[in-house]
Amino acid sequence: MLIATFASPAHNGIVLNNFQGDLINLANSLNLEGKISRIGMIPGIFYVVENTNLRTYGIDLGKLEGYRGETFREIGIKVGATVRFRTGEDPRIVASASVVR
Repeated sequence: MLIATFASPAHNGIVLNNFQGDLINLANSLNLEGKISRIGMIPGIFYVVENTNLRTYGIDLGKLEGYRGETFREIGIKVGATVRFRTGEDPRIVASASVVR
């Protein structure tokens, strides 16, 4: 006669569900910072070199928090300006950004 038993893995006190894991991944990508390296030839695009890993990210004006159609000069977009940004699910794509003034 076979008797089924239930065995559970040892509990380490930390329980992560998928949502919590997504939040952790998001938090890891929230506080990237870099300097504007150039303003693109494509209208509305500028490029930022991230300070830690030196990767270059292209950012369009529509990703800037509070952007309402201002010019580059009006919102402080110039080579050497500091930008804080975060990526989305795809770490190569910027989800939102802001110019540090």
